[in-house]
Amino acid sequence: RYPPPPPSPGQAGTMPSAPPPGATPLYADKTDNFNVLALLGEGSFGAVYRAIHRDTGATVAVKVIPQQEMGMVGDDSETEKMMGEIEILSRCDSPFIVGYYECFVKPPVKRLDSGEMWIVTEFCQ
Repeated sequence: RYPPPPPSPGQAGTMPSAPPPGATPLYADKTDNFNVLALLGEGSFGAVYRAIHRDTGATVAVKVIPQQEMGMVGDDSETEKMMGEIEILSRCDSPFIVGYYECFVKPPVKRLDSGEMWIVTEFCQ
């Protein structure tokens, strides 16, 4: 679950626990749930953005990985590696590891485009 809206001054906030595995369908476009604000960085697999979760107002980090970068077209080894990392992250509950909220695949907009995997985590400054 996402954290509740930011607490009022003087109130303590709480960290959400990771959703149970399988709670969110992987192939469900939830991009409308986010207001993407800024590019934070880019790497060999994709880009990370700062975003706001519209329902809760929570600031989150969204890693966007084009499916061709994951090997989802033809090579399943990178996909399996990425899904394994997501599974481990979803079970972690430590103040030393970034909190995981959800992962989903945005389908392609055009027929010849590839989709994108969105991994949504706690935003750390």
